[in-house]
Amino acid sequence: TITPVVAGPTITSVSPNPVTGSASAITFTINGTGFTSNSTVTLGNSFNTYPNMPISSRSSTQLVITPTFGTTAATWYVKVIDGSQSSSQFSFNVLAPTVVPTVSSVSPSTIAKGTSSQSVTITGSGFTSTSYHQLSTNGGSSWNWASSAPTINSSTSMSVFVSNTVAQTISIRVCTFNGSSVCSGSVSVTVH
Repeated sequence: TITPVVAGPTITSVSPNPVTGSASAITFTINGTGFTSNSTVTLGNSFNTYPNMPISSRSSTQLVITPTFGTTAATWYVKVIDGSQSSSQFSFNVLAPTVVPTVSSVSPSTIAKGTSSQSVTITGSGFTSTSYHQLSTNGGSSWNWASSAPTINSSTSMSVFVSNTVAQTISIRVCTFNGSSVCSGSVSVTVH
């Protein structure tokens, strides 16, 4: 008697990929072939392994789970197991979510007109090593890159230079880049 060889499960893709980390459960789809009603899903990273993830939807080509990946950037893997057969580990990345910076105040908020730039301190939250600042002299209708990099004092404090050669109101916002830029509201400095 010849017993036919049954191909085991194979993963061809996952979605989303990459995953934006979250402290909440997200829908995660595993695409491939050879999935059965007995298939189980194992997720893992260098910190932990999560076997037998609950499957909310299944077909022979797709399994859907709703894991919580957390907010730490890491390389993860998924594996589908069906009895004694197993897919290869399929690796994907979980990205740390981008924190939108906020600004609450600037000090000093009024500076005297002069011939050089003056340092001001912006207070807020979500400042990181990838944060930068932009300036506007038209009330935020358009934003310009600052001519100098900020000094990040902490996640809640940043020092920047603003030009004080013209009497005007200068709006300042903080942006953070993590694949794309997200920006805060603005605070204003008056040059008189």
